[in-house]
Parts: sequence; structure tokens; C-alpha cells
Amino acid sequence: MPHFWFTRTVQKNMLKAQIANRKAVGRASGYVPETVHNIRTIHSLAREAYMQKRYDSAITDSFHAVEKTNFYDAVYSPIILISNAVAVAVVMLFSASGNASVLSLFGMSAGTAVSVINYISQIFAPIESLGMEIQTIQSAIAGVHRINEFFRLSESQSPKSKNPDNVKKEEFSPLIKFDNVSFGYDNTLDHAILTDLNLSIQKGEQVTLSGRTGAGKSTIFKLLLGLYEPQKGQVLIDGISAAKIEDTDRRRIFGYVANPKILLLDEITASLDAQTEKEILLALQRLAVGRTVISISHRLGAQMGRIIPIA
Repeated sequence: MPHFWFTRTVQKNMLKAQIANRKAVGRASGYVPETVHNIRTIHSLAREAYMQKRYDSAITDSFHAVEKTNFYDAVYSPIILISNAVAVAVVMLFSASGNASVLSLFGMSAGTAVSVINYISQIFAPIESLGMEIQTIQSAIAGVHRINEFFRLSESQSPKSKNPDNVKKEEFSPLIKFDNVSFGYDNTLDHAILTDLNLSIQKGEQVTLSGRTGAGKSTIFKLLLGLYEPQKGQVLIDGISAAKIEDTDRRRIFGYVANPKILLLDEITASLDAQTEKEILLALQRLAVGRTVISISHRLGAQMGRIIPIA
């Protein structure tokens, strides 16, 4: 009975540590691509030390959780082995006792003593084997817990809005409009990436956003996709705020394949040789017919349609 409660205590504490480790590793793993993907924004806002601190914190939490797991794993087997040895020693001491009443119960021959020791070992062997696998078992259970947490998350829903296809539009109104837009990633305009941007793009028009690194070209795409809302001004698609378009409608408007109305192309030929770049651009020109295309490019040969400088 004591061994049962000891095993249950080790299981619970090890599971708790494994779950904490999974969460910490998940955070650390998420920070790496997040940092690489947003490296220009991090540099422009001088947030390198902040991102490093977040990553170090996650790694430290993971280290402490693994330490706890290893502690319980290291303690379990020795305690079981010591219990086994104590049980054998007790039986042997009683059998070697000179007390007649004790000998009548524990007195045994050498062969019987060996058999008793073997039986005791067989009792403790499964418990010891469980201890050898308990860390693996609890690690797997912790993984299941993390997956269940993910499945329990509710799907993000954008605020309800009118269907873009059913909105009554003014004649000759632009498909995409940035109306006096100012935006900063720290939710303030102290380090604004875009300031008082006014931009109109007609349906079926092809434009290229051109400018220095960190000028806000990729930020314009993120605002169009509704990933962020500007602190000032409006980003409109067919007269509707980009951040308030429903997810189902957004997936029909923007796209990587299938038949989207708007194509967003971010440095699509940056790592290509001249010949491959030419072939890609010819394919895009065929694909762009009847669609609104906004591209970002530093290479003159990859620029399409009207050039819009972003300062």
C-alpha cells in the first residue's frame, strides 16, 4: 500500500513537471520563428533585448521542469530497490532469530530462504520496471494534455460584417483604400511604421510597393489581411474595414492558390536567378489578368504595374 501511494505521488508530480516542460518548450519554439519572421520590426523598434529575455525565460522554465522530472525519475528506482532489500533483510533476520515462536513462523532451510528472496524480488520487479518507464509514460500523457488544450480552444471569429460581394459600392470607388493610416506595432504611434498613408488601388490594377527595408511594405500587407488594425485612419476593402471582414469572406478575397480577387506577393523572386525570375513573372502576368495584384520587390525586373514608393 505505501508503494502504491508513493508511485501515485511520483506520477502526479512528474506529469505536472512534464506538462510545464511542454508548455515552456512550446513557448521557446514559437519565439524562434516569430523573431526571425519579424526581425525587421524588432530591429526597427529596438526590441532585441526584450525578445532575448522572453526566450531566456522560456528556456529557464523548461530547464527547471526537466530538473523536477529527472529528480522524481532518479529517486523512484532506488527507493523501490531499497524497499526490496529491506524486506529481504527483515525476513532473514527473523529467520535467524533464536526465539522459538519466531522460528516457528520464519525458520526455514537455505533452499526455502532462496525461494523467499526470489518471491520478494518478483514482487518488487514489476514496480521497478514501472519506475524505469514512468518518465516515458508521463511524457506521453503530458503530450496528450497539450493536444487536448489545443482542441479545446475556440476558433477565432472576426466581428460580423456584411458580405463584401453584396455591399453596394459607389461607381469608380477603389477596391483597396488606405485612408490617412498611421500604425505602430507597440499599439502606439511613438514608433510608427506608417504615418498618414493615403493609398488607393482600383480593381484589376497591378501595383508594386517599393522602398527601403523597414519602410512598412510588409506592414501594409498585414493591415490588408486584417491581422492588425491601424491606430489612426482606415484600411478599406470594397468599402469595408479589413479587420472586420469575416474569416470565411477573407479566405475568398485573399489567397495563395485557387481563384482569389486580390493577390499579395512579397519578394517572390528575391532568391531566384534571372532566368527563373523571368519565367515566374511571365506566369504571374497570365495569372494576374482580371485580378488586383499588390507586390513588394526591391528588384527592378520584378516590379509589376504602377510603382508606389513607400518612405
